[in-house]
Amino acid sequence: MRLPERVRALGELLARHDEGGTRRAARVAPGTLALGVRPASAALSLERFDSDPATDLRLPRPGPAVAPGETRLPPGSYRLTVRAPGLADVLMPFEIEHGAKLTLDLAPPPAAAVPPGFAYVPPGTFWYGDADERLRTEFLNAVPIHRRRTDAYLVARHETTYREWLPFLTALPAAERQSVLPDVSTALRGSLRLRPLGAAWQLILQVTSKRYAVRSDEPLVYTGRKVLARQDWLDFPVAGVSPAAAKRYAAWLRETGRVPGARLCTELEWERAARGADDRVFPHGGLLQPDDANFDATYGRLDGAYGPDAVGSHPRSRSPFGVDDLAGNIYEFAISSQKSEEMVIRGGAYYFNSATCRSTNREVVPASFQDVTTGFRLCASIGGTN
Repeated sequence: MRLPERVRALGELLARHDEGGTRRAARVAPGTLALGVRPASAALSLERFDSDPATDLRLPRPGPAVAPGETRLPPGSYRLTVRAPGLADVLMPFEIEHGAKLTLDLAPPPAAAVPPGFAYVPPGTFWYGDADERLRTEFLNAVPIHRRRTDAYLVARHETTYREWLPFLTALPAAERQSVLPDVSTALRGSLRLRPLGAAWQLILQVTSKRYAVRSDEPLVYTGRKVLARQDWLDFPVAGVSPAAAKRYAAWLRETGRVPGARLCTELEWERAARGADDRVFPHGGLLQPDDANFDATYGRLDGAYGPDAVGSHPRSRSPFGVDDLAGNIYEFAISSQKSEEMVIRGGAYYFNSATCRSTNREVVPASFQDVTTGFRLCASIGGTN
């Protein structure tokens, strides 16, 4: 059930009755990693994720040496890195349970099969859903925590940016371009509009009372911030687009050969990319501090300070797969893994509190949904299939 406080309480109770300590010893007995790697000459390094008692960060520490074959490991959360010339780097988070055997068979794809800006996620299992029953049922729309599995896939290391979106807009016929231009206004979360301005582009963004209007050759300067105030907005995640527009962009990437197999992520893929293999509730642990990501508390909830950041601005919340901004910045579209044809948004955004940024939080939205706080990142199928 992944309830650590209950585990501790039962462990203390067990200690009073476990004469000789045999049952307590079984609970911490090493497990076995049975590892196969192709090629056998690949360089391997192992890290162990230890939880910092003060911050609940899952900090990677150097682990024991590991080689193909069987290795005894203490129970816990680990990450294996595999590197070989000409092949993509592989990060493989996994858990070892006491007394159990885990078999991993890793075969990194060719480096050329992983487009720039993407990470390879090998086949594997992970924890899906939330263990906090009250929060889960009253707010998160998540299922109870349980093990799930995905096949191998690719995931973008950051959300799709305006710098990536503009060439797509330029390539479209004028008649099609209007339907995918970000242009949205809401009573609660302000407005966002992207429009051509001569040979340049202009972004108009208003989240609270402050309105920003900047050209593509100008930085956006947030008046309410002391840090990260001046930014190149072309590196902001594109927002205010619909799921249909995001899918049209993915199709363009496939058709032009830029990213074979490009598509929206399923939420199973999204959540695995965020959490790795253990039960963390944020990409980097169990607590989200204001400096860790871009959410409502990051810039003091000040008027004029709300807004997106350039992707990758908050590396402290980088996921075990090396993926940024899966907590905060903007919500991201994903295809529901719980109901056919359903669209969800994941990951929280700059305007909302830390609970929305939990890797388990999901909100069902209509197929036509557009919002100033919502964009997307892409996944891709291995081998270029759709």
